[in-house]
Amino acid sequence: MFERTEETPRAYERAPGTGVYRRRIHVRATRDYSGTGELEDDFHHFRVDMGHDGSAVTEIVGSGIRSPWTMCLSAGDPLRKDVRAQGGLCLDDGTDHGPEHR
Repeated sequence: MFERTEETPRAYERAPGTGVYRRRIHVRATRDYSGTGELEDDFHHFRVDMGHDGSAVTEIVGSGIRSPWTMCLSAGDPLRKDVRAQGGLCLDDGTDHGPEHR
């Protein structure tokens, strides 16, 4: 696993304009009917845990592990509201298969 605190040079160790910006996106199934996604860059590290019933996302829980601003921590709120309001978000290619998949 990449350890950013040990493998990333500090800004003061580099000449101006020679820095590196990195972003990692990691998505994995954690067990039947659930998964986890993480986005991490130089400033942020967010995680979302998703549950589904095989055809629709039924639960989303977002968490901020590292964020530069407190408002960044609420980034997952719109997703959670959509899942609750629609009774789930379809897992397919976006084709509308009726209310049982929403």
